[in-house]
Order: sequence, then structure tokens, then C-alpha cells
Amino acid sequence: MMYSRESFCGELGLRLQDLPLLACLLGNDIVPEKMVGHFHRKCIALYGSCNEQNNRANAIRAVATFISKIQLLPHGLREVERMMEPTFDMTLLPKGIQSYVLPQQNSPWISLTSQSFLNCTELSRSSPCQDQEVVQIALEDHYKGDNVMICNVLCFGESDCSNTLEDENDPDIPCQALVYRIARQHIYAILLGTGDGSPDSCPVVQEWYVYHGNMLEKPELVPALPLSIQGGTPTARELWLSNNPDIQIQRFYTCMACFHVERWTEGIRSLDSHLAATCCLLIYLSVQVDSLTLTDVEAFLAQTLCLPGKSGSQLSSLQLSYVDSRAVHLAFIFLRGLITLMACNSACGYPFDMMDLMPWNTFDGKLFHQKYLLCLERKPLDVILEKQESLIMEFKKLRTIIIEASEAQNRVLQPGPTRTSSLLPGRQFYPYPNQRGENNSWQGVPDWQASHHGQRSHYRGYRRRGHQFSNQ
Repeated sequence: MMYSRESFCGELGLRLQDLPLLACLLGNDIVPEKMVGHFHRKCIALYGSCNEQNNRANAIRAVATFISKIQLLPHGLREVERMMEPTFDMTLLPKGIQSYVLPQQNSPWISLTSQSFLNCTELSRSSPCQDQEVVQIALEDHYKGDNVMICNVLCFGESDCSNTLEDENDPDIPCQALVYRIARQHIYAILLGTGDGSPDSCPVVQEWYVYHGNMLEKPELVPALPLSIQGGTPTARELWLSNNPDIQIQRFYTCMACFHVERWTEGIRSLDSHLAATCCLLIYLSVQVDSLTLTDVEAFLAQTLCLPGKSGSQLSSLQLSYVDSRAVHLAFIFLRGLITLMACNSACGYPFDMMDLMPWNTFDGKLFHQKYLLCLERKPLDVILEKQESLIMEFKKLRTIIIEASEAQNRVLQPGPTRTSSLLPGRQFYPYPNQRGENNSWQGVPDWQASHHGQRSHYRGYRRRGHQFSNQ
């Protein structure tokens, strides 16, 4: 799905230049939403619609109407200040607007003297990466919507993820921050180099990755890790700017090497992009996560194969008899893998079309949950794959690739325990009312960890500008 900023602005009566102000007034990582709640209520009272049932939509339209009425005034932010509570910190708005303004552009909402943001050249000179052309390319791609993690690493030597969804009561599955650290270290090596080969010269990235026990009080210093491939670790300049006719092959090979599956590049590269991405991640997870079972892998493969044939309405109408906490945890681990693969794709010069890796083209959580439950109950393949012979054949082919690649790395995948709905342990809950004839239909809800969301930006304040490339 693609969104048009022009159509969005036309619907709300705004200019493109007004969108940074709209984002700030609605609440973002610089202007906390709770600080503008009073302002929202005043806008709704003045411009809200009585027919709008969605409170959030009503607030967005009301705030947009307010902006449209003051957008031609010479001192528009003074009008905003009049609508705010006396305790509101007005210095947040220029800071927030600046974080959206492109290099060498100005905003009509803040004066030229206050627009003290760094342009591409200034960022390049202060960057841990000394290749200014590479930094500028990364920044330009970021402003188009790509390279979130890449920009943070190149410009500030930092990488962050301040939220997660993990079951603290399931210690068998490690936290996603640590599962994908090795892959991230290889990405750092591509972007920042590997020094002169000695440990002391290896570039170090400050990681702000939340996981159980890590309160994000200080960054972890994570060194870049060279790739163990012939010719050594290629640089970002080599992968991004080379005119070699075989460069796309090298890009794909390097991307696979970051996940330690380079030996199977030829077979994986022959697959459709969404299948190649899934195989890459499942081989990596099979080696990194000891508790991952063959049953888990089969559920992921079944989801990937069946997803292209599903419409949005079919996916939304899927019904689950119960929700398994382990399936939710696994789904989140896989999605974080997709995000890591997207960062690796950027670092390696786009061997994949980025749209092919987007979660909505690759993964659906409810469909995965359905396949996971069917696989746990050992349903026949023709049931799991919806009686489609072509999918059954492709499933067997992909499963063989993953099993053989895992075994080559001394990891033998074993089937998970067989379960039936009457023999499940107590870590399920039932999402539909009165499913079990009880007043409280949510039984056995696990303790989810959505840890420290937003804590990093609160703790670190506005030191430098890492917030503008925040990975939420």
C-alpha cells in the first residue's frame, strides 16, 4: 500500500510544508502526546465533527483545520501558543519541525535564524564514516523513507530499538535484540569498515536495544564484525557505487553473508523475493535460537506460501480458536528479523526491491498463528496448505533447503511436541467472548513485555539529533 502526501494534504486542506507542524501538534517523539491533549480538546471543541465516531480521526481533522486557518498568518506559532496550556514548552515545536525539514530547505513555521539544523555536509564532517559521499547518499535515501538504521550508524555511530514484545515467562526464546546482534555487527562493518584488523581499531557502535534486564541507562558498545568471506568485507562505497556488471550478485551474496547463509546464495537467489527473505531468516534463526523447532519452521513456511493468495478481507476475517503466547513471541522475532534484513538490504546496495521485504508483503501475524496451531496439531500438509498441490511441492523444497543449511552448521531441527486443543498447557488465552462459557473470556493471559517504550528519548533528551532517525 502506498500513501500520497499530496492527497492527504488535499483532504485536510493543508500544504506539504504544514505536515511537520501537524506531526508535532498530534504528538511525536519530540512533543509527547500527553502534552498536547488539552490542545486537542480545544481544537475538537472549535472544529470537531459531531458525526465522527473515531476520536483520533476527529482530533486529526480538528488540528488540521486549525492549522489551515492560521497558515497564512505572519506569526503562526503565536496562534498555536495561545491555544496551549501555560505550562507547554514552546521550544519543542521548532525542534520538532526542524527534525522533518530536508537539507537546504526552510519551513514557513520557523524563522531562518532558528533553523539551526545540520545539513548533509555538516553531518558528513562529524560522522563516524569519513566517506562524505556515502553519508550524503544515505541521508538522501532516508528522506525518501529508507535507511533508518543506516543513517543512525553512519551519522552518529548509534543504533536503537526502544520497544519489544516478548514473553518474560518463556526463557527458551532469547530476546530479539541479542538474536540479531551478530547480523547487525556485520552491517556495522560494511558501513564503518573494520579498522586495520586489530581489535582496538575496530569501529564501535553505541546500541540502545531494549531487552529484559537492560534499562537503557547507557548504551552498549558493540564492535563491527568482519564478514568471513573471500575478499573480506566490502565497503558501502563498493556496494553502492560500483559499475561492475556483476555487482548485484555481490550485493546479494554480501547480504546473505550477514546472516551466515552465503553458501546457499545460488539456491536462495533463484526464489521469489518473499521466499528468499523467509529462507534466509529461518536458516539464521535455526542456528541462533536453540529452541526453534522444525514445527515452527513449517508454520513460517506455510504462512509465507499462503499469504500471496489472501485478500485483505480474508486475512481480517480469520478466526483463531485460541492464542498461543509462544506463537506471538515467534512472530515478533520474525518481524524484527525482517526489519534487520531491510537494514542489511540498504547497507548492501539493495539486492532486494525494498517493497518486497515490507511486512505487509511478507508476513501476516494472524495467518501465521493459524498455520502454527495447525502444525502443532500435526494436521496433514494438504490441510495446512489449503489443498494446493503447487504450494505443497514448494513447501517441501524450501523445508529441505532450510534443514540442509541448518545441518551444515551443526544444527539439527527437531519436530516440536504434538499438541491438541484439549492437551495444551496453560499459556493460551481465548480471544472471543463466552468461548468457554465463562464471564471472563481472557484466560491465562501471559505477561507481555513491551519494555521501556520511549524511555531512551526521555533519558537522553535532545543530545545531538539521533531522534530524527528513531527506529520505533
